Amino acid sequence: MHGTVVVGVSGGADSLCLALLLHKWCKAHDTRLIAVTFDHGLRVEAAKEALYVQKVMSGHGIEHHILKNETPIGSTKIQETARTLRYEALFEFCKAHNAKTLAVAHHLDDQTETFFMRLAKGSGLKGLRGMTAERQTDDVKIIRPLLSVSKKSIIATCEKMGIDWVEDPSNEDTTYTRIQFRQAQDMFEDLGLSAEMIEKSRHKLSAAEGFIESELEKTLSLFTQTLDSVDIPCRDFNALHPYMKFRVITQLLQSIGRTGYPPKSYKTDSLITAMAEDDFKAATLNGCLISKTPKKTFKISPEHAE
Repeated sequence: MHGTVVVGVSGGADSLCLALLLHKWCKAHDTRLIAVTFDHGLRVEAAKEALYVQKVMSGHGIEHHILKNETPIGSTKIQETARTLRYEALFEFCKAHNAKTLAVAHHLDDQTETFFMRLAKGSGLKGLRGMTAERQTDDVKIIRPLLSVSKKSIIATCEKMGIDWVEDPSNEDTTYTRIQFRQAQDMFEDLGLSAEMIEKSRHKLSAAEGFIESELEKTLSLFTQTLDSVDIPCRDFNALHPYMKFRVITQLLQSIGRTGYPPKSYKTDSLITAMAEDDFKAATLNGCLISKTPKKTFKISPEHAE
């Protein structure tokens, strides 16, 4: 047995297609596959849908588990909160079953929606390159095998396999920004902004981002770092390209602050502007203390060091 793969299955065409295709792959590669359905508890029908998934999985000889959400989701940021709870539960399940890989069913249309949503928020290269086919977390590798496959192809595959799927009514709820972009895609395609054309641009952006990340790694290696802090000579920092300054500070504030996310871009820009002033002494951001030392270095350390 070559390890264990967990696949999230909601009952939609995307995740059912992924689970069945992975089942074939895992059998051929002596790998255990476990399908998991997370019932958010947002709809009465969800429990019945989870049982339907269980029936389909059982019919194909796939091990299946249903996880039920016990945490109130609230009435604001519903999709964001539900997504966080789902991933937390899936990560815990992977850990409990010694699974190092989690497969999710994001596809090409999801990638296009993500691109437009991030573009609307003014994202830079890192955001506009979109989702990656693989992403390593501390304990689990997230894989997206269908990321280059269109929704139409996925539906056609399900029809060919004779599999019925669940339609989530929230996928038609235009109160969610993602659904607004989804429903606008036909108009975008009429203007030449097809998923395929966006992919071409996204790949070019991704290549540029890859180069910047390699340069960022080289730059960071020049600074004196410990487990909890870093010292950057003021002269060296001031000599960096403005965009590299931004990436250096963003990366360090995220890693040293251990927040799991970077600070807001405008806050980082304000900090860099303040650091350029002769009278700059100290500032705090993202759980970090940024100070200028007598040795003319910028020191970044945890704001509340133990």
